[in-house]
Amino acid sequence: MLKELLTEKRDSIIAGWREAMAGAYPADAAKFLLRKQNRFANPVGYAINQESAAIFDALALMEEGGSEVLTASLDNIIRIRAVQELSAAEAISFVYLLKDVIRRELATELCDNGLARELLVFESRIDQVALLAFNVYMNCREQVFRIRTGEIKKWSSQMSARSADDSNNK
Repeated sequence: MLKELLTEKRDSIIAGWREAMAGAYPADAAKFLLRKQNRFANPVGYAINQESAAIFDALALMEEGGSEVLTASLDNIIRIRAVQELSAAEAISFVYLLKDVIRRELATELCDNGLARELLVFESRIDQVALLAFNVYMNCREQVFRIRTGEIKKWSSQMSARSADDSNNK
């Protein structure tokens, strides 16, 4: 029964989730994120728009190959958030926002006790996705760290070479 309701309310749930994700940014930025969907002019908004639907479908509609889609889609959102100097909790908090949106969208239907139990099981799946998102975030942060370290080493070696050249030219 829950899967049918999630399918029926898919578009409104995804729209609500996108608004909740954008709401984590300042008001002007949130408007921009939701309005402009160009991949290059608004990579954050584009990622939210594209990947929120893919994550929801893989999670709620239990599509074939869901775990690969989840990982790839989470990576596309979190990769951006990892360079925004957010804490790990802030970077993955968007996953938990889905719970609130679903509860709001299904408020009337949740009066049925059987559906409430199904929702608890589904929310456990969302919690598992949040853990997966944390792993993706940590991998992205590690990659950012390696890139920064490589740049520092490269810069240091260039400065050492210049210093040696300056000493030889005197």
